[in-house]
Amino acid sequence: MTQSALEYLHAEKRGLKRDHVDMSSLLQTVCDESADIGKDVIYEGPRHVTVVCDPDLITRAVTNIVDNATRYGEKVRVRLLADNGHAVIEIIDDGPGLSNEQKQQAFEPFYRGDPARALRDNAGFGLGLPIAKAIIEDHGGEVTLHDAAPSGLIVRITLPIRPAISDNQV
Repeated sequence: MTQSALEYLHAEKRGLKRDHVDMSSLLQTVCDESADIGKDVIYEGPRHVTVVCDPDLITRAVTNIVDNATRYGEKVRVRLLADNGHAVIEIIDDGPGLSNEQKQQAFEPFYRGDPARALRDNAGFGLGLPIAKAIIEDHGGEVTLHDAAPSGLIVRITLPIRPAISDNQV
């Protein structure tokens, strides 16, 4: 996680590298990589939705969220929708979910929702969600947390499909 934080900070200094990215393929790759290491992560959505973004940073953000979801839930779904000029990505787990107070704290650096899980070697440093949020906001998007039914958490990412970019950004 420390390496991820350093990579993000370095990327932020050099600016976003925007490109036309097939978000469906990007999300499918993240799901496949999780499945390759034994996690139950599936992609649901259209075959192609193109978004102008930095593919490396968006991959990092989504991977951080999926990794977090697989720590707390057994099954994770990554769903993509195109809605009114936005790509909406939902990462849905079947874990215990978060209280309203925990949702408010979840994006703070070094916050870990379950102290018992924080003692495990693979618990991380509490930087995954703050890094993901910063990346998403740098792309003109937002990330929010919602309850899943009957239990679990939905992390909803909304990204503009074609953000307004100035002439000096590519």
